[in-house]
Amino acid sequence: MRLRRLGTIVGVVALAAGSLAAEPATEPAAPESDSSQLLAFTMRLETVAGSDLVGSELDWVHRKRERVVTLGISSSRIDDSRWLYAKAGAARRVSEKTFLSAAVDLGEGERAGSSFGYRKLRARVTRLAVAKRAELHAELQSYEIGRFHGTLASVGAAYRFKPTLGVGLGYSELIAGNSASRIVFGRIDLERSLGWFAGFAHGTQGPDLARIALGLESDADYFEIYAGVSIPIRDQRLLVFLDFSEHGEVQRRAIVASWRLRRPAAKRGAGG
Repeated sequence: MRLRRLGTIVGVVALAAGSLAAEPATEPAAPESDSSQLLAFTMRLETVAGSDLVGSELDWVHRKRERVVTLGISSSRIDDSRWLYAKAGAARRVSEKTFLSAAVDLGEGERAGSSFGYRKLRARVTRLAVAKRAELHAELQSYEIGRFHGTLASVGAAYRFKPTLGVGLGYSELIAGNSASRIVFGRIDLERSLGWFAGFAHGTQGPDLARIALGLESDADYFEIYAGVSIPIRDQRLLVFLDFSEHGEVQRRAIVASWRLRRPAAKRGAGG
């Protein structure tokens, strides 16, 4: 099993490290030596404070030698609120063991007839260590959701004990802004014929997109657990997981399914 990335979830917007399940350790930490394309479609059904949220996301990932480029779009709706944003990102190997990546999300939402802007910028450095069994990372994230804004810093580490077993642990904290966030998060991955994963997040978190859409805008204690499975099907992979979280008195339950199709890049002929 390749060393995997401990990150934030694809298809779930969280200001801290909450909702970690969607970006499991099924995505590589950095550019690889081969060339390929990945197309992923994700659906999320969630209950938030008694209201039903439906979200969908489409992502395209292109890998070519030392570089990765990503593009995507995400759309969600809950009660009379909705939001839509586009995503773009890039990663590059800058040395044998060091990788840099950056990403941006831009869009807007609507709540009770009033619109709000959404922006998130992320920059990350990843360093491999201990015979490339360990991965260390540091990240800065700047966000703006309506009247809420801030800068979030996070650090983390992942380690592969065996070809089939990996674990990760991290911490994130809001270092500037008008809300609060301090989260400890962890994850374990077991790769056999199927890929199993589970994790947690715990701490204090400010409002995210779903809570802002419902008018729930206070900081609160946060706790999340999730578990899921990744099923390989030839060049495709089906990822399904269950996610439960409590944000103050607000409970959230979700089921997420992601269909991922990987296509190796066509090789040029000798005369091409």
